[in-house]
Amino acid sequence: MPWDKGYLKISFHVIFTLVVVYLLATVIDIIAFIISDLRSIANNISLFIGSVLSLFSPLIAAWIVAYLLDPVVDFYQNKYEKYKDDLLVPLLQKPETDISKNRRQRKRQEQGKEKVKKEEGSFQRRFEGAVMTYITVLISVIIIINILLRNLDVDTGDFIDIVNQTVFSVNMIINNLEHRIEQLTFLDFLLDFFLEYIDIILVWFEGLLVSMGNRAITIATSAWNILLNSLISAVVAFYFMTNKARLKYQIRGLADTFLPKRVNRVITITLEDLHAVFSEYIRGLILDGLILGTLVGIGLTIIGVDLAILIGVLTAIFNLIPFFGGIVAFFLSVTFELVMGSPINALYAAIVIIIIQQIDTIFIVPRIVGKKVHLSPPAVMLSLSIAGNLFGIVGMLLIVPTCATIKIFVGRFIARYREKAKKNDMVEIKRQESD
Repeated sequence: MPWDKGYLKISFHVIFTLVVVYLLATVIDIIAFIISDLRSIANNISLFIGSVLSLFSPLIAAWIVAYLLDPVVDFYQNKYEKYKDDLLVPLLQKPETDISKNRRQRKRQEQGKEKVKKEEGSFQRRFEGAVMTYITVLISVIIIINILLRNLDVDTGDFIDIVNQTVFSVNMIINNLEHRIEQLTFLDFLLDFFLEYIDIILVWFEGLLVSMGNRAITIATSAWNILLNSLISAVVAFYFMTNKARLKYQIRGLADTFLPKRVNRVITITLEDLHAVFSEYIRGLILDGLILGTLVGIGLTIIGVDLAILIGVLTAIFNLIPFFGGIVAFFLSVTFELVMGSPINALYAAIVIIIIQQIDTIFIVPRIVGKKVHLSPPAVMLSLSIAGNLFGIVGMLLIVPTCATIKIFVGRFIARYREKAKKNDMVEIKRQESD
């Protein structure tokens, strides 16, 4: 056949089209496979991330503890420095004689009046502030445990009576069953029936004991690992709090070395914004928890709940997760009153907790937390409602600072856009005037 460039061009287009169609079909198959198996892929990714995070869990926990306690460390360190400069230094100084005075003046004249710059690498260590912070935390934990134990001791007798009554009722039921079985005429038949399966029962019971033993060993090992990780996290957090300035200097040095200036600047500004938002948000949550716990303790005390103070303390602690403190208060108060045989008090406690929770949700949280992160009360309520329905407790915990951060970024973008538009308008006006 004669050589025709036109047919060759058509063949090239056909082959190219087939290759493109094949590649597109392959890509679509891959996307369809990913979508169809998205749940298992997400589970595998989450398992991988969880395993990686579990390796660094002491380090992550230490960073969280150091971040949360950093304002307390600053407060104590500033107070200590002021106290040391005003009181300790004058007390520890020796009385100055004429010879020492002349020597000090001669040394000052030799050095001059110029201030001595700090050498690179010399940073302030907040050892005293970190120690006093840990002491404060330890004392607070002891006080809380003491309050809990005192409230539990008040009602120990009631719980013992309930347990004794329950044991007596169970013994009565067992005695009645034994008496009924003795009156049956086919007791021998039942014994023969159970003897046939006694080996199976013994094997099952042995397996139950082995599984319980393995479970006890697993629990003991987990408890030991948690205790060891907590100790490591406490030590590492103490190092973080003590050497905060040095760590910041080293991280900034690494960022300046390995990151471009623009990227470094964006990351620095973003981290500063996140720090400002999350620190204020955490303070708002703590303040809201204290208010809610106080209201719950007062309300339950008024209606006569014996463990009102205990429930109030637990409410304040668990309220670090939004709305979870109210759920804990409702469950504990209602359950306790039902166990104690006071259904009327349980109803009153439920009503009190629901009213306090609604007041906290509608008035306290939007105003305190929203004011801390500069969000309006309707925005806080709407964001918490949507995040709770979509992502559960984790979403409710993170949605408010996330919205506040997005608001900051959007506000900056709008401000830059307006500034740029204003500059363009000025340039256009100048050009028209020149024309």
